[in-house]
Amino acid sequence: MIQKHLPAVVVGTSGKLKPLLDITVRDVNNGTTKENWYIGKALGKERRMSKHPLDEHQEPWLWAHRQVGTYPESVYSGKWMLFIPDTEINEVWNIIRMAVEEGKLGNTAKVATAKPNANALDRHRKLICVYTYDAEDKEDVVRILQALRDLGFSQGLTYKTDEATIAREYSFNTAGPVSKYYAYKGTVDLSTPKGKSQKRRSRV
Repeated sequence: MIQKHLPAVVVGTSGKLKPLLDITVRDVNNGTTKENWYIGKALGKERRMSKHPLDEHQEPWLWAHRQVGTYPESVYSGKWMLFIPDTEINEVWNIIRMAVEEGKLGNTAKVATAKPNANALDRHRKLICVYTYDAEDKEDVVRILQALRDLGFSQGLTYKTDEATIAREYSFNTAGPVSKYYAYKGTVDLSTPKGKSQKRRSRV
């Protein structure tokens, strides 16, 4: 059974134990089945934070980390998911990266890069995940949603827990919804999906 409180260490790609620092996320290495749960900072991804997604061909994700202020440690983490056209992804990621670094969102965010990924269902769009520390803290989930709205992201947005991702719950293999919340276009109200996930299928 998946536990809300995940272990303090995880096995990294080298086989060595690595600390789980903040929010737990999934590394999907070019569609292979080998999975490692880690925070980007633990693997030194912070050195790539300012790089443009479409300029990165070696790593599947780029990361942004909070540089100012404090934010709670991960309890039951999840993420708001933004699907952005390739033509806009560099500019949009720069907006999200700066907002995370300036403490306007949560502790971290990630963006898909130009590296081919067999799990991507739309090769013309890239995924950005904006993480929150606790999916049950609706006040914080809405605060970050409002911050995304203030940054100009008015589209409908899906929120998915990391627990659901770890359990490999996707719209193609789950009878019910895989997302925990959905925010309709231009709103900051949290709706509970009643059917299939209301956004495109995502393997994150």
